[in-house]
Amino acid sequence: MFAPEPPPTLVHRRVLALVGPYGSGKTELALALAAAAAARGDRALVADLDVIKPYFRSREATLRSAAAGVTTLAPPGALAFADLPIVPADLRAALRDLDRTVIIDVGGDVAGARVLGSVADALPAESSEVWFVVNRHRPFVQTVARAVTLARAIAAATGMALSGVVANGHLLDYTTAGIVLDGLEFSRAVAAEVGVPIVALMAPAELAHELVGAPDLPPLVPVVRAMALQSLGGVVNAHGGCA
Repeated sequence: MFAPEPPPTLVHRRVLALVGPYGSGKTELALALAAAAAARGDRALVADLDVIKPYFRSREATLRSAAAGVTTLAPPGALAFADLPIVPADLRAALRDLDRTVIIDVGGDVAGARVLGSVADALPAESSEVWFVVNRHRPFVQTVARAVTLARAIAAATGMALSGVVANGHLLDYTTAGIVLDGLEFSRAVAAEVGVPIVALMAPAELAHELVGAPDLPPLVPVVRAMALQSLGGVVNAHGGCA
């Protein structure tokens, strides 16, 4: 699994799309939530719509996802590793499967969001939600105003309304509980401007015990990093071994 224990039941609708800036943590969250859903007995599927950045994509962790009982939907064969705007052929069928929990890992920024917009007609509002994942330490979202502008632009590109913000303030291996909480306050300001709630707080699993007593803490998703940058040419599973 991608977390030491299943995170809280956060996904209240059948389909959840994760959007946000490049490198904000969408893939890690998709893997963690899907693994938790599978652990509860759901038929969980991660739909990899990241056609923008080839280094951190759900498809890179297909074998680990399968071991956790999660199906990964991505372009087949050699196309799985192409940096091309390919939407998996079975995506619409998966979105209409009422017996599946579907987590959609969307590519970064507006360019990635347009891909989600191309299948928005298969996402009925009553059974779908869209979360904006933000890490204030990523480029281009280091002020509230910039993050809000991007959130609104992504929503416009998808043709769907945002339903929540996920706080994921971190600096990789240099993350502290203080950095996580600082990111939470930043994300609260973004959420207030956009007009949606904070739906979750992501944090490295090893810091979870330091955060539990913090006041007004949103649902905490402790994450063990599933993906790690190996080189500019690709990724490996953070726990060792190629995906």
